[in-house]
Amino acid sequence: MYGAMTAIIYYASVLYERGDIDIGTITSYLFYLILLLVNFGLLTSVLGNVYSMLGASDKIVEIMQTEPKINTKGGEKIENFEIKGSLEIADVKFRYPSKSDVEVLKGITIDVANN
Repeated sequence: MYGAMTAIIYYASVLYERGDIDIGTITSYLFYLILLLVNFGLLTSVLGNVYSMLGASDKIVEIMQTEPKINTKGGEKIENFEIKGSLEIADVKFRYPSKSDVEVLKGITIDVANN
């Protein structure tokens, strides 16, 4: 890029010395060239983001089309199914590994009866 700009400036100086163009034309052309290069730089950044998004969406579609090994769409419906019994969870205590001195659950007991 810098080589091309150097060649353009050199050729513009040759044209200026011959009287074919003036300094204002050279300056306006160089500003136009810089603006054009900045916009192409922005365009490549936007296109890079678009292609990253397309790659990520392709992976999401692939995950969504994966068939699970476990049948999650349902099975047989059992009519008049009844559960009898009870469930008791007694004296549950819990501490986070990072804060072993703080007890979060302090001996909780849950009793569920379904008769």
